[in-house]
Amino acid sequence: MRTLSKVYGKKVDTGTALFALYYKQWLKVGANEPPLPVVPLPSRPSRGSSRKMSSDSFVLSSSTNKNLYKEVFGPKLELKSTALADQNGLLTIKWGSGNDENLYGDDYNRSSLQKQDSIFLGKSSTSIDNSYAELKPGSQRLDYFQCFSCRSMQAESLTNSNYTSCNGSFRNEATALSSEFVRAITTICSSDVLSECEFAIRVITKAWLNSHVDPLIEEAVSQSSVVEAILEILFASSIDEILELAISVLAELVGRNDAIRQIILSWDPQLDIFVRLLRRTGLFLKAAVLLYLLKPQAKQMLSPEWVSLVLRVLEFGDKVLTLFTVQCCPQEAAIYFMDQLLNGFDEDKNLENARQVVSLGGLTFLMKRIEEGEIHQRNKAALIVYSCIHAEGSCRSFLSDNIKKSSLLELIILDNSKSCSGCAFAVLAELLYLERTTKILNFLRGLKDGWGGLNTMHILFIYLQRAPPEQRPLVAAVLLMLDIMEDPFKESFYRAEAIEAIMVALDCQVCNDIIQEQSARALLLLAGHFTYTGESLMERTFLHQAGFQEKCMEGSSYGKEIVVCDSAHKNEEDNEAETWRRKAACVLFQSGNQNLLKALSDSSINGVPSLARASLVTISWMSSYLHLVDDRKFPPMAFSILTPLLLKSLNYDKDVGARVLASYSLLCLVKISAGCVSFLASLDKDSIKHLENLSLVTWTANELIAIISKSSLQYKTMKSKAHC
Repeated sequence: MRTLSKVYGKKVDTGTALFALYYKQWLKVGANEPPLPVVPLPSRPSRGSSRKMSSDSFVLSSSTNKNLYKEVFGPKLELKSTALADQNGLLTIKWGSGNDENLYGDDYNRSSLQKQDSIFLGKSSTSIDNSYAELKPGSQRLDYFQCFSCRSMQAESLTNSNYTSCNGSFRNEATALSSEFVRAITTICSSDVLSECEFAIRVITKAWLNSHVDPLIEEAVSQSSVVEAILEILFASSIDEILELAISVLAELVGRNDAIRQIILSWDPQLDIFVRLLRRTGLFLKAAVLLYLLKPQAKQMLSPEWVSLVLRVLEFGDKVLTLFTVQCCPQEAAIYFMDQLLNGFDEDKNLENARQVVSLGGLTFLMKRIEEGEIHQRNKAALIVYSCIHAEGSCRSFLSDNIKKSSLLELIILDNSKSCSGCAFAVLAELLYLERTTKILNFLRGLKDGWGGLNTMHILFIYLQRAPPEQRPLVAAVLLMLDIMEDPFKESFYRAEAIEAIMVALDCQVCNDIIQEQSARALLLLAGHFTYTGESLMERTFLHQAGFQEKCMEGSSYGKEIVVCDSAHKNEEDNEAETWRRKAACVLFQSGNQNLLKALSDSSINGVPSLARASLVTISWMSSYLHLVDDRKFPPMAFSILTPLLLKSLNYDKDVGARVLASYSLLCLVKISAGCVSFLASLDKDSIKHLENLSLVTWTANELIAIISKSSLQYKTMKSKAHC
């Protein structure tokens, strides 16, 4: 016994020295992992035939100290045979199919998982013991998934593959898989102990990285049962390091095989695991990258937490993350998720999510994304901002004050593809529907600075040529507004092009309903008077001026504007608004001439309801400035073009608001148009009845009746004198 103890002690000392050198070499900076040292144990003297033992193959006898063996080598791997098959270390394992699968193993592979592996892999509170998925003699299959859900699946065998040699020729040879990797795969799919599965994740990750993505390792990890087992760990584990390793492995798999994406989305259709991961402070950016690779649809993102979770990713995910070989910016992922949340549901749910984005302060982060980054992503951010404006119009004021105008102009310039999205211009146009004319003009002044030395009006003119047809009316309106700010009395090329584009968009014979609706918005934009939610106030303003009683306006879709301001600011606002409309009317009369009036008359009759109403409102406010036109021939011409339309609008089949607007416009035309006496005197009785009925709600009808009566008397007097 003393001799045996002495020999055994020497072996242990030798092993200790070998492991010391092993770790010393391993810890060198930049060094690759060295092969694990082999520590041969002494054999027990036998009365029977002696068996030759080598450092490559040995038999563990009953006299060997098993505890010490486990301490050095870890739990033993019980093989069907009592010895390795040959001196080359060939392992023979019995699989479910009954066929032997040969796995080449080196000295490191033939040993069990070492406790010291935790130095390389990270924190580990336990080593794998005998319960660590031993491959028992006589086992006919591996139960690959008996994890936390207590499922049991038929294991898929790890198959050998053909690989290409360096010179391009093919060799049919077995590929090395370490025994601990096989046990890790088995454990993660069969063990009910979370700590064992967490340790298995470390082993799988280590094998993946060290193999530089060996095809057989990739095939083994890509099995659906293994992927689902990893997902179980993501759901159950609370160790950030384990979760990060699992996320990284899955990201690699998804990037290489789209089938993995389908497996994950099918296993977790409501993305509960990802909601859990996105809540974790240390992992939410990495989880966002993995989820982005999966490309989930809106119907899977049903948790009420999604908007807040995505906004956190958008706020902090500005740096590119690397998950093994996968690189991605989390903000790109956040933009994708946000697009799904705001555009992937039914209209009500989309609007609800967009309002939540606004209420949680998401516009600040979205504005930053518009200002910097890749063009495609910036356009997507602009589209999301547009959705927020559509859902919560009151955010226009905040955006107009804080958004970088030059960034929008830059996107308009760079978005020069034939199928341009137009998101940047859509946002720019929406930010002009502000509650105060002073704010509208300030925003336009901010645009005048241009971008990169380019003139803003030239940028918009170029964009007008390639913009989608439904966007051209608004582009033309903004271009015209900028031109009016320059010099309202000086004709320009940009002005002519803008007015021409507006008239084309008013042609109801060639423009579809969408274009007509956008033309209506363009006309209202020129008037420049809106509520804080972006609804036009021009109709309400002129109805009020016409004496239309408030009780008759109850239930109006325009609602009531609540504005709190002192009298000084109110006077300034009123003056700015009056000055702007006076300039705009003069430009439209002088540059649009009779062609614009005819277009407005036609669209008020034949246009869709929104365009017909907007055309009538535009005629009303333009008519109030007709007296400012220097050309004395223009008012009678305007009277002859517009009067038939206005008289028709007095009919009972029109709503009372339209009839009041028509009477207001007609009164303005009558007052300024000389030579209209004969026309008024010849009005039929129906028109007079319509006015008499309308006089109950507006003073304009009473005044028109008085003027018509006077004109009729004058006409009769003139006629009698002519006979004399």
